[in-house]
Amino acid sequence: MITVNVENIESLLIWSILIRGNIKYHLNDVANIDVTTQELTQKAWKLIKGKRHVREYYDELNNLVVRFRCEYTLETNSNKITDVQTYIEFFDFEGNIGLTKKLEKELSRKYLTELNRTVRQNQIDYLVGAGNGFREDAESYPEPIKSQLISFADLVDAMWVRYDSEINKYVGVGDTSLITVVTNESTEPFLTGMNSIDPETGLTMRQTILNQIT
Repeated sequence: MITVNVENIESLLIWSILIRGNIKYHLNDVANIDVTTQELTQKAWKLIKGKRHVREYYDELNNLVVRFRCEYTLETNSNKITDVQTYIEFFDFEGNIGLTKKLEKELSRKYLTELNRTVRQNQIDYLVGAGNGFREDAESYPEPIKSQLISFADLVDAMWVRYDSEINKYVGVGDTSLITVVTNESTEPFLTGMNSIDPETGLTMRQTILNQIT
């Protein structure tokens, strides 16, 4: 499905890229353009709780030209994905969406199983990366914050070892035992770690983990 909000192709920023070639394009051609082959800077996917949210493409003047955007439907009272819709949005010279193409794709049970597994792995990768970030960021803080962040990072590493079995089951099949052990952790020094506060977000480690996986 294609939605058009402009009168001609010249209103779209992608037109300024297309005219560099020798092929003449019309407005009804835009939706079929492979933007990955154009002279655009592709940004990394922005993830929200492990799910792909948007990927943006910019021209050399840093204008947003094209955006891929995903919308998800989740199972009731769950973070399990049951449907995903992907849109390609072409922007005009005013910064508004001038043309939108909805990608039509039949989602098989196998595809959704693999997608949910990938999302769960992305969530864990994000949390592991956040732990590594504490150690890297520590150098930019004075004492005692520096030592606190290093201790925080060490605890994060230790916790991933402690929860290795629950993490593997969570990523593999969506088992919720990881949520249970994080919520109910009461053994030191892990309890102290769970209650430690990230100075950048103001959230405890427990809140950070649960916000990502629930």
